[in-house]
Parts: sequence; structure tokens; C-alpha cells
Amino acid sequence: MDIPSTISPRSPLNPTDAKIPIVPAGNTLAAKRAVGYAAIEPGGCSALLYPVSAASLMTSRPLVSVIIPAHNAAKFIEEAIDSALHQSYSTVEVVVVDDGSTDATRDVLRSYGNAITSVFQPNAGQSAAINRGFCQTTGDLIAYLGADDRLHTSAIEILVNTMVRDELACLVYPDFHLIDERGAVIRRVLAPPYEQRRLIADFRCLPGPGALVRKRAWSRCGGWSNSFRQIPDMDFYFRLSLLGPFARVPHYLADFRVHPGSTTKKASSHEMANEPMKLINEFFNRSDLPASVRMCERQSRASALALAGFLHATGNRKTLSAQCFAQAIRLNPRTLLSRQFASYATRSLVRLLVCSSGIDRKSMRGLL
Repeated sequence: MDIPSTISPRSPLNPTDAKIPIVPAGNTLAAKRAVGYAAIEPGGCSALLYPVSAASLMTSRPLVSVIIPAHNAAKFIEEAIDSALHQSYSTVEVVVVDDGSTDATRDVLRSYGNAITSVFQPNAGQSAAINRGFCQTTGDLIAYLGADDRLHTSAIEILVNTMVRDELACLVYPDFHLIDERGAVIRRVLAPPYEQRRLIADFRCLPGPGALVRKRAWSRCGGWSNSFRQIPDMDFYFRLSLLGPFARVPHYLADFRVHPGSTTKKASSHEMANEPMKLINEFFNRSDLPASVRMCERQSRASALALAGFLHATGNRKTLSAQCFAQAIRLNPRTLLSRQFASYATRSLVRLLVCSSGIDRKSMRGLL
């Protein structure tokens, strides 16, 4: 997910073979520990959606599965797990996937005993970790949480209520806070209202932390693609938007942590910087796109080029960055008028200035 500058089919799983029990009612830690602990080492996993109708959501409190992928996340993982466990909503299970960590992440996970489901695998990347976690979920609704992010206490309850009321929505997402390493709020972020055109044509990642997805839709969508390392969430949301609308929840319900080790602060490799165009090429090569989406292709390509220009700038590739911005303008001159283009261009100039002049990045943090 880019920080705003402004305010494979899976094998069937017989439900009787499920090894992870549903969490009983009651939101105490003792109740969550009572369900049993499942520690899954590297090996095969299988999962299939558990079909659930909108009517069943209306008459029950559906189990929510929170997936937390973690790689060398010992410093912040406890905050993420605790925020998921201590929800006002009672029926929650937490699945944490340790993606080949070499720090103390595994020890932290084991300290939770029966309170969580822990999955351990060799390092395979964020998307593989999320998909592996999905294989172990038993909930009807799926939430994804970064290992350094946090949910607010009432987050899941409010999100589930929204999902129950909006039967068409396949994903709901809240407003959120940007926080620093110590957990202090940097600023509040109002998530943009959902429009498929805004997502695709503007190439804008609308959901932030705290998004909740129907398991049926997640399964039909095919999960997260392992071929994306920079923007796997955008690829997922593009495909998911073809199955149904998203809905914004106008409450601050999550925290997105910004720190030197976060993906959003790292320089992008050449391959990762080109991912926006890879996504666009793959998506618009589909034969099942509706006409309303197909009409967005030109603007979407221009928007993706602008993001690619910014990502190349993070890696100090001046020529490639400039070429991407120039191509975006040639493809759609109106791109120059967008606030998003102006943001990417300004931030790119600042990044390149910092890289070439040796200015302390900490002093420029607000602009980067």
C-alpha cells in the first residue's frame, strides 16, 4: 500500500477434517486459549471456502479469521497479535505465518500458546505467507493485518456489522492512523470512498489496514499472487473488484506503522518498480473484463506509469523515472492535472535530491 501524501486453486478440505476449531463465544484470552493450539510446520496445506450466505451472516456472529504474515517482525508482532485478540467482537481466530524469520519472531509466537494458530515456513514472501495463512482459516470472513500494524478494539465488530448490512460488498475497509515506531499517531487518513473506476483508472489502493473480505470472494479471486512483491495488494484488489463492490467504513479502526524497516520506506528494485505495468498488462489482457472497466485502460496505464516513475526514483534511477513520467503524460495529458501525479512527481524529485546530495533522510521524512 502506498502511503497517501495527503489528509492457484486449492484442494478441498472436508469440514470434518478441519484441525483448527472455531473459537467459542467470549472474548477473554482464556476462552481463546481453550480451543487448542495448532502449530503447522513447513508442508502441504489445503483449504476451500466454507460457503456462507448473507442470510446466515444476519442470524449469527460469523467467525472472523485474522491473517498476520510475519518476517523478522519480533519488534512489533506482539502489538499486532494483541490488537487482534483483544477485540470487542467475540468470535475471532488469529493465524500468524512466520515466513522464515531469523530473529525472535518464532519465540514470540510460541509464547502465545493456545491463543493463536502459528504456521512456520521457509521464507517465500508476503503473498505466499498470506496464502498459506488462508489455507488454515476456518472463518467466513477474512482480515489481513501487517505484522507491524494494529487493529482498534472495536474494529472487527464495526466491520462485520457493515458487512452484514451491505450484502453486495465483498470487502469493507476503514479509515486509519499512520503511526511511528513508538505507536504515536503521525496523522489521520481518510480512506477514499469506493469506486471501481477510482481503484483501476487512478491506480489507487483504496483499502488500507483493517480490510475485511468475504471468504467466498477471496477464494473465487484466487488469493494473492506470488509474482508481485511491491504491490501484491493492488493486484488482489483489481481482481477482487470484478466480483463485487467494496465499501468504506467511515471510522478510524486501524493503525499503519511507518518505520525505516517498512516496505513503503525501502528503495524499490528495478523489477519491483516495474510491477505497476506488469499488473496493468496482465489485468487488461483478461477476456472477461466488462466494458466499463475496459474503458479505463488508457488512464489506468498512465496512472501506473506515474507510480512506476516514483518507485524508480526511490532506487535513484533518474532516467527511468523521468521516462515513466513522460510516457504517462504522452499517454494521457490530463494526468498532469491529477493530485496523485503531482504527489508522485514531487516526492520523486525529493527522493532523487536526497540520494544525489547526501541529505539526511530523517530531516526530509515528511516529504518522502
